[in-house]
Amino acid sequence: MWQFQVCFFTLFFGAAFSQCVYPNPASNLFLKKLLLNGKNWYAQQRFGVPTGFITEKCWKTSFHLSDIHLDTTVHPSTVYFDERNNKQETKIVANIIGLKNKYYIPYNNTDYMLTDIKITHNYVVSQVCDMSKGRSEVLIFTSQKRRNVWLILKATREASKFVKLPSPSTNTQCGKYPF
Repeated sequence: MWQFQVCFFTLFFGAAFSQCVYPNPASNLFLKKLLLNGKNWYAQQRFGVPTGFITEKCWKTSFHLSDIHLDTTVHPSTVYFDERNNKQETKIVANIIGLKNKYYIPYNNTDYMLTDIKITHNYVVSQVCDMSKGRSEVLIFTSQKRRNVWLILKATREASKFVKLPSPSTNTQCGKYPF
């Protein structure tokens, strides 16, 4: 009998601790459109073990008014470098949830939930959750390809007010890649 209880508690607590925490989005989609429209955004810093979303390395995305479609999806252009450092370009299809900065994204046969936690005209903090594995990472995007340590530190402080930042913290080294 005690083996059954131990098994039950192990499964219960294992499931409880492997689930993603879904924070509230930073604002609505219209504010994001005003602040981010027409800029390129570089994934400069990652907190947590990579979830497999896009790449472990630096990647670039953009947000334009024309990326928003009437079927409540967003199709941002994304540029990344694969494991052989070959440049890849793709359009991600993200389903908008409630006209907020929360998106359901099926990508490479995996379901992801992306939530923009903090949005300014200089940086964006987003949480990406692998919904099948219950694993999440937090990404800091800046509008500059060149790394701005002060700006990333500021974004990190702001992000920690909204979500617990997972370990490890990784510099994605955007300066290495010819976007």
